[in-house]
Amino acid sequence: MVNEKRCASCSSLKPRESFPEDRRLASGLSSWCRACKNAATADWKRRNKEQVNAAARDWRKANPDKRRAIAKRWQLANAEKYKKLIADWQKRNAEKRRETVRNYAKRHSARVNVRNRRYSGQRKVAMPPWANEFFMEEAYALARLRTQVTGDKWVVDHIVPLRSAIVCGLHAHTNLQVIPHIANSSKGNKWWPDMPEAS
Repeated sequence: MVNEKRCASCSSLKPRESFPEDRRLASGLSSWCRACKNAATADWKRRNKEQVNAAARDWRKANPDKRRAIAKRWQLANAEKYKKLIADWQKRNAEKRRETVRNYAKRHSARVNVRNRRYSGQRKVAMPPWANEFFMEEAYALARLRTQVTGDKWVVDHIVPLRSAIVCGLHAHTNLQVIPHIANSSKGNKWWPDMPEAS
């Protein structure tokens, strides 16, 4: 068997491995090499953006579970890149993000109120008598100041979370840190220093 094939597009003689499969043809390989085929596909997509975007929207709408699974796999495989993309988007769309939060609070006011009351109650229960309220207020003031100065949202985080499946931290000055909101979101209630190793 000849190990080379001439591309019908660029006329170059290339190894057979450079051609994608095409079972409709007798050779079993596309008449165009992979590079030419990819370039032609990219060019077609550029000239037909609306059609491509509409098809993508239709697929996402028809396959929500698959879309979420694909997105989750990509996020896990590209954690740092994903965090940067989210942070960049939030910085570029600060007002849009605030409006989204406001709209959610309006549509789900009962749910938001219940969650806020529950969290406030947990903070009261978790606050020991020796907690220094002055230092705690300073932490919240610092978060507000950093948000104003940097333009990015900073929050007060409980180093050891108040709510977790295996631990309950304290609402005290010794358990608070001021960190970017994006870092707090990625941390969630699933990580803290010296946490036990997963078995």
